[in-house]
Amino acid sequence: MKDRKSRRKPAPKVPAFVSCKGWSLDTLVAKSKNFHKVHRVRWSKSTAEQIKEYDAANRGKPLIVEGLHEHPKWITAEFTPEWLLEHSGSQEISARNVHDRTDKALLLSDFIKNARATSHFVTPGEKERLYGKDVPCPSEWKKFLHTGAVIPASLAPDGPDNVLNNLPKADRPETLMCYLGIGDTFTPYLCASYGHNLMTYTENGGSSFWFMTETSSANAAAEFFHSVLEQELDHESHVVLLDELAKAPFNVYIAEQKLGDLILVPPRSAHQVVNSGGLTIKTSWSRMTVDSLTLALRYELPLYRRVCRIETYRVKSTIYHTLRRVIRQGKRNRDGRESPAGSPNVNAKEMASILDTLLRLFDSTLKEEYTQEHKDIPTLSEVDKEDDCDIGQLACNFCGCDLFQSFFECTTCVKAVGQKRVARGAGFNICPGCYAEGRSCHCEVMSPVQCRSPADLLKTRKQGIALLAQLKGGKSGLGLPSEKYVWLRSSLPPIHRLQGSCWQTAG
Repeated sequence: MKDRKSRRKPAPKVPAFVSCKGWSLDTLVAKSKNFHKVHRVRWSKSTAEQIKEYDAANRGKPLIVEGLHEHPKWITAEFTPEWLLEHSGSQEISARNVHDRTDKALLLSDFIKNARATSHFVTPGEKERLYGKDVPCPSEWKKFLHTGAVIPASLAPDGPDNVLNNLPKADRPETLMCYLGIGDTFTPYLCASYGHNLMTYTENGGSSFWFMTETSSANAAAEFFHSVLEQELDHESHVVLLDELAKAPFNVYIAEQKLGDLILVPPRSAHQVVNSGGLTIKTSWSRMTVDSLTLALRYELPLYRRVCRIETYRVKSTIYHTLRRVIRQGKRNRDGRESPAGSPNVNAKEMASILDTLLRLFDSTLKEEYTQEHKDIPTLSEVDKEDDCDIGQLACNFCGCDLFQSFFECTTCVKAVGQKRVARGAGFNICPGCYAEGRSCHCEVMSPVQCRSPADLLKTRKQGIALLAQLKGGKSGLGLPSEKYVWLRSSLPPIHRLQGSCWQTAG
């Protein structure tokens, strides 16, 4: 592939190593005036209300719900390494050596044996210290998180406000994973995480130290990494030392996560986790709300493209399918029919606000991917019927972004490596942004392709505008498309709730 305008990445620094030997929460917070403890709320029947109140007063700051392991429905026997070994011990997991950042496949049983035989803290000359990451979550644990009545419904992976669940089942990203670690294993800073992390098991004093930023510090954190540390935050490769964090020009929130602690990570929060002591097991999942879709489309997707990071959550597709679901729900409400289980209960005013946001996000997406010459461009849905092939999820072969509607494709260069026939959509694909920046295939002859019928997209938009007008008493405030397709002058919704968290109950 040719890239006439790409920039060479700077050579990475020698990986830093963080040891938490001798750490305590109080001594860590005392090291710098920009270090603060994460606020905690105790589990109770009013936990969901406490979260809403905290979120309203402290938008975009992390929070911990503690004491979940004391809930009468906590599955103590299942949340143990022994139970995990009995049910999943023969499966392979990905184990990362934190010394050289290499990954290797290892039986779960061998990993746990290795973890229990390794000292809790790094020793001189040590070459290997393994951290179990992205371990598939057992079905029994999934059931507990979804229907166990311990995690507040608004925070559960399949909660009614999680718009990722609006994607077709085959396209939904699997965000629910487990992580196993011992002292002095860690994950580097992450960005654009909408996270929930529950510690389900500890032994021999195991815990995890978290370092997090708030939503409003996202830009300052990225600039600090770039200018001061000479790293790119979105590369997720740099481990920040305490002395470096102490000099950061923004607040850093620190917590020691123990058994039963549920960490709520706000949108665009950079965070770093360092395990301490004996073996710990955590379950982690990500969620998105309508508000966080705005943040993702406006801020995160451009960053992902810049560092060529694969898009997991399919933001544009999620906007489209969420819009369609809201339209269907609005029609059910109009016809007096019951909403299906799992649909959020919202009144007309709330639905109008959600719909207005989604339509503006959808317009912003279509502005980038719509052309008046669409009738002359092949559409995969039509070609797919002719070729009888499964298109599946498509991504840009350069930057990794999800291809929602428009892209450029070359089938010739793919044929050159041995394929006799390449179906439309299965060739070498480039998103419009990369193509405009000069990226192409070797032969530089690429053809425009569309994923869906533009008529279907415009029909969805028209239905949404009609529903919004109905909810607002006859006026939507949004213009219907004309032949020249006049879009909204201000397509993206205003970020009046920029500090809002992805784990708030209201969409």
